[in-house]
Amino acid sequence: MSGKQESMGCVMLTCLNLPPTLQNKPAFSLLYSIIPGPNSPDVVTISNALKPLVDELLVLKDGFNSNTYQHPKGRTVFVQLLPICGYLVAAHKVIGFGSHSAKQFCGWCNSNLSELNLLQLGSSKPAWGILQAAQSWKEAKTTSAQELIRRETGVRWSEFN
Repeated sequence: MSGKQESMGCVMLTCLNLPPTLQNKPAFSLLYSIIPGPNSPDVVTISNALKPLVDELLVLKDGFNSNTYQHPKGRTVFVQLLPICGYLVAAHKVIGFGSHSAKQFCGWCNSNLSELNLLQLGSSKPAWGILQAAQSWKEAKTTSAQELIRRETGVRWSEFN
């Protein structure tokens, strides 16, 4: 088994309005999906798998009426998708950034791998620049064009863009 790698994972949802001691307890978490092995999915597959979840959360962000014990007539509840937590490779794959070994390895600044030894942050990537690069990647006609965009910008399309 030396050198053999297999991968599997899951997508979990937690409520960040709960106290931190309760947020990750199984009773307050939702297992959205299990990502089967033996290999990790590529970025297109993972985006397609997450699309129904993202689409549903986008509907809920406008608010909906929810009846509770304390509010029998209901109150408006809003749902937002916030942080993506996971190990770096999976998180970057899900949110559309390049891998930790890519030329543009950082999702938040313009640091290059060749400048890593300087131990300085690069200039910040503006949100509109990330969205523009992601849209360009999505609209690219060939996989080689997509790869060129990813290498130059460190960004690719994701359902979370």
